[in-house]
Amino acid sequence: MRTNKDKKLNLKAVRSYWDHRPNDPPLSSFFPSYARPIFFIRFITGDLQKIHFLLGADSCEMRIPQISYASTSTDLSDKTRFEYFSRVVPPDKYQAKAMADTARALGWTYVNTLADSGTYGEKGIQSFIESTKNSGLCVSRTESIPRGADEATLLSIMHSLLLSGDNNADAIMMFVSEDNCRKVIKAIRALNLTNSVHLLASDSWGAKVHPVYRQEADAEGTVTILPKRHVIPGFDEYFLNLTPENNTRNPWFREFWSDIFNCSLDGEPVGMAPCSDGTNKLLWPVNIDY
Repeated sequence: MRTNKDKKLNLKAVRSYWDHRPNDPPLSSFFPSYARPIFFIRFITGDLQKIHFLLGADSCEMRIPQISYASTSTDLSDKTRFEYFSRVVPPDKYQAKAMADTARALGWTYVNTLADSGTYGEKGIQSFIESTKNSGLCVSRTESIPRGADEATLLSIMHSLLLSGDNNADAIMMFVSEDNCRKVIKAIRALNLTNSVHLLASDSWGAKVHPVYRQEADAEGTVTILPKRHVIPGFDEYFLNLTPENNTRNPWFREFWSDIFNCSLDGEPVGMAPCSDGTNKLLWPVNIDY
C-alpha cells in the first residue's frame, strides 16, 4: 500500500517533469485555435474517482490545480479536502435524484440496487436511496460488486439479486463501472432473464459503447443517465488526427497509441506487431472513449 510520503513524492516528480522542460515551445502553441487557454491546469483527468482521492489532499497541500471532465463523486465537492479540484460535471447526488424521478415516472414501485465497491458506487446508491424517501419508491434488495470481480462472481451476484427468494423488484438501479456493466448484461443473459429485467444505469454507462459492444440486443430497453453536454466543433477532427509524430509534447501518448491499436512503437512493448504508418482516424476502434 502506498504511504502518504510515496504519494507526495510521486506528485513532486510529476510537477518537476512539467517545470523543467526548457526546450519545449510555449504551451499555447500546442492548442488548436478554438481552444486557446487563458490559464493552464496542471492535471486534466477523467472518470477514475480513485485518482482524484489519491491526488486530492496532497495536491491541495502542494497547490496543484486539477480539473476533471467526468469525476462525479459527491465527496469531491468537499473543498476542505479538495480545494484545488474542479470539474465540469455535476456531483452524483443530482443524477441519483434523476434516476429516482425516472423510476417513478416509469411506474416502478420496487427496485433493486447494484453498486461497485468504493466511493463512486456506494455513495451513488446512498444518494439514490435518500432520494426515494417518502416517494413511494421502495428498495427491495441491494448488492455490491467487489473490486476485481470476474464474470463468475457477477453471475453469482446477479443470481442472488434476481433469483434468490422472493423478488418483486421492477428494475435494477446501477452505479457500476462500464466494465462491470458489460459483465452484468452477460450474467443476465446467462440466467435467461434478458427479457424480464429492466436496467437503469448511471453515467458510468451513459452513452458509452463498451458496455453493449457485440451484445447490443441483450441491452435493449436499458435507460442510462448522462449529464447534458455539448459537442465542441473541431475537437473530433483535432483529436483523431493526433499521432505519435505530431503529439510529442504528451509523454504518455505513445503508450496510449500502442494500447489503442495493440501495436508497438520502436519495439515497445515487446511481442506486439509494429504500428503501421498508415494508422489514422479511420482505424480508431469503434468503442474508444476519449
